[in-house]
Amino acid sequence: MSIVEQPKKFRTLSFAALFVLAAGIAGLQLWQKTRITESSLPRLGALPAFSLTAHDSSKFSERDFATKVTITDFIFTTCAGPCPLMSAQMQHLQETLHENPSVQFVSFSVDPETDTPGVLTEYAVRFGAIPGKWKFLTGPKKEIYDIIRDGFHLAIADDENAIAHSTKFVVVDKKGQIRGYYDSEDEGSMKKLLEDVHSLL
Repeated sequence: MSIVEQPKKFRTLSFAALFVLAAGIAGLQLWQKTRITESSLPRLGALPAFSLTAHDSSKFSERDFATKVTITDFIFTTCAGPCPLMSAQMQHLQETLHENPSVQFVSFSVDPETDTPGVLTEYAVRFGAIPGKWKFLTGPKKEIYDIIRDGFHLAIADDENAIAHSTKFVVVDKKGQIRGYYDSEDEGSMKKLLEDVHSLL
């Protein structure tokens, strides 16, 4: 090897080493940023133990929130107000995140006496719910209302004329911890929801 060729090879190896080092630093910074983002989300309480029935007649409990990030809302099928808009928004989120197996969607019916598994199945089909990806839950009314009030810390009330319930979406992490509430009618809030979901994955 000539004297001229040695410095050239040395420079090539140096550039390669610097490139690898720079890529490693960038990767570390991205990893640290993700950890900081995830840890900056507040932990707003753990879900209580419960056992309800999904629209496909399978059982669904708080254990089914484990290992997946869950986007949750509260609707009823005969709602003439915000519920169809909420379900359409959930459908859009499902389309956006459908390829990620670590994300699921859960809708609690606040009118479980009307919303039987059969009724909820028709509603699920109407909004394109992917089997196993988006579930609609029904069960004893008192248990569902207790979950909403004491577990999700949201208001719920009904009388003979109307059911008053929250229109917020709730994100639950893989450990069953509530990590955020989001206005289903606000575009900016929905954008923040997606950012937070990605930070938890």
